[in-house]
Amino acid sequence: MFLLMLWYYFRMMQIILRGYGRIVLICVHHLLRATMRNLFVTNVFLGVGGTAGLLAAHTPVSLYVVMCSYNNERWVQENLTSVAQQRYPHWQACYINDCSEDKTGEVVDQFVKEHHLEDKIHVIHNKKRQGALANTYYAIKKAPPRSVVIIVDGDDRVKGPDAFGYIASLYNKHPHIWMTYGSYEIQPNPDYRNVCRAFPKWVIRKNAFRQYRTVASHLRTFYARLFQRIKKKDLMDNKGHFLASAGDCAAMLCMLEQSARGHFHYVRKVLYIYNNGNPINDFRNRKLQKRCLAIVRSRKPYKPLKRLF
Repeated sequence: MFLLMLWYYFRMMQIILRGYGRIVLICVHHLLRATMRNLFVTNVFLGVGGTAGLLAAHTPVSLYVVMCSYNNERWVQENLTSVAQQRYPHWQACYINDCSEDKTGEVVDQFVKEHHLEDKIHVIHNKKRQGALANTYYAIKKAPPRSVVIIVDGDDRVKGPDAFGYIASLYNKHPHIWMTYGSYEIQPNPDYRNVCRAFPKWVIRKNAFRQYRTVASHLRTFYARLFQRIKKKDLMDNKGHFLASAGDCAAMLCMLEQSARGHFHYVRKVLYIYNNGNPINDFRNRKLQKRCLAIVRSRKPYKPLKRLF
């Protein structure tokens, strides 16, 4: 009797599916579409917050923070706190103390130890001063090519605990992006303004970044591989030394040119606080800065890349 009832049940199911198979398939199709749409919306919504997201959970963006520092004892605590407080967990930092003459090195070591950040922040104490661009160059040369480099100067700060998460979400949601720049806030003297702007279309089309004014600044992020493609000589002056000023501009121009086919992104959201109260900032020596910029702008531009990896 049991076997007969089982046979009867399966027979009825065959008849039902035969008559309503198309309806069943349509229902399954719409159910799958709705499920995928909900997953996409959830990923985007969580990703914009920058601290989580299903997409980020499956393919987390690895961030490599480069922090070059010289005589920044006054600003070490705020500088490192702004990085350590980031809610996005997938980051590592390389802090280079460039033979500081004050207590920068001691304060950094103490901060890392007290906050148990030995596994997050690798501190290098140079025995001989090399300069910001040289330190940046050698630090990024050692970075994993697919990591996203974030430049945070030793006297500046990252704005808010979700800045890293926001950057990670951009790279996750837009796989075509190889680099980003802008925007920043200036303290303690707010009379200076953020110079970052989107490039005009003609500049991008003609790859004329060197002929246009400087608009690509903090917060600067990029794939390590993009920076690693820069020729060392293009970051040096005419005497073969790393540029003493405008080194960030030199590197950004080389990377913008390589990314000219729609692979860079201007971030309007303020993610960085620039300290213009430091007496040794580059902009205070206008003559040296202007001379270095002239060298950079006179050089042949890089050709746009078709692919990075």
